[in-house]
Amino acid sequence: MTALLAAGALLGSGFVAVAVPAATAAPVRAAAPVAPVAYIANSESDNVSVVDTATDAVTATVPVGDVPSGVAVTPDGGRAYVTNRGAGSVSVIDTASNTVTATVPVGDGPFGVAVTPTGGSVYVTNFLSGSVSVIDTATNTVTATVPVGSLPNSATAAPGGDRVYVSSGAAVSVIDTASNTVTATVPVGSGPYAVAFAPAAAASADIDVDVTARPSVGILVPYLTYTLTARDLGPSAVTTATVTATLPPGATATGLSPGCTTTTGTVTCVYGAIATGASASKTFRVPLHLLSLGTVKVIGTRTASSPADPNPANDSASATCTVVSILLATCT
Repeated sequence: MTALLAAGALLGSGFVAVAVPAATAAPVRAAAPVAPVAYIANSESDNVSVVDTATDAVTATVPVGDVPSGVAVTPDGGRAYVTNRGAGSVSVIDTASNTVTATVPVGDGPFGVAVTPTGGSVYVTNFLSGSVSVIDTATNTVTATVPVGSLPNSATAAPGGDRVYVSSGAAVSVIDTASNTVTATVPVGSGPYAVAFAPAAAASADIDVDVTARPSVGILVPYLTYTLTARDLGPSAVTTATVTATLPPGATATGLSPGCTTTTGTVTCVYGAIATGASASKTFRVPLHLLSLGTVKVIGTRTASSPADPNPANDSASATCTVVSILLATCT
């Protein structure tokens, strides 16, 4: 689970520098800056400085409203939203031209600002109105006003985009972004001023590989049956896994389970989803003939899986059969 941190200083100062992402991921409406830049709200100059982070030089100065205090950039890097605390508005800066293309009226004393991860909505804290204005970025209009605690200052969108956390008074208001209503109020210390999320731990799934064998002799076509088992030891569920069996020289494989293929000397089996604590098995046969006498050892190894496997120690196992004749074989 993602951890939430609330602090009283630096993380959410009213004069914010925000780096614009490079224009590589999400589709952009206009040509956003190729190199990352930063937008700095200058509260006493009533403008925004644009800094090229490659050279750390100011490349543009954009006039905005009275007492700009917060700034946030859309995920595609196309626009910067600036709260004008003294004007009760939000200036929308087009990052390709570094000009203000829209001014959105909001509540009294807009201060903090957050853009949802999809870029569809902007949440603005109205410090003197005790509310949060929700701006639709497609139309740059306010579509909802959410009452929160007194003197709201910072707003931070959760990584999943389903909630926005707003610090105010002595509590944090949790806004559900689907309904734009406060679904929880979390009491914290006096004067909360900033909210930040610690990244969730990456998912991982430890796959334990097991190989077993049993002989089927005394029949017209004797064979050894090998079973490849992938067991998910957690902590996350497996979405996909591949186990490859290495056969002894000269051995072939038949009777493969669905999802398994064979090439010279190997059998590769692909597994689908495996729940934590569960296992999945696939089988194949190694036919016996006079040249099979002796030891028939098969080694099974996890060769790929998702999510990542944090423990390679149990990624491989083997089973050995001793063939005395086509009528007698033992497996361990």
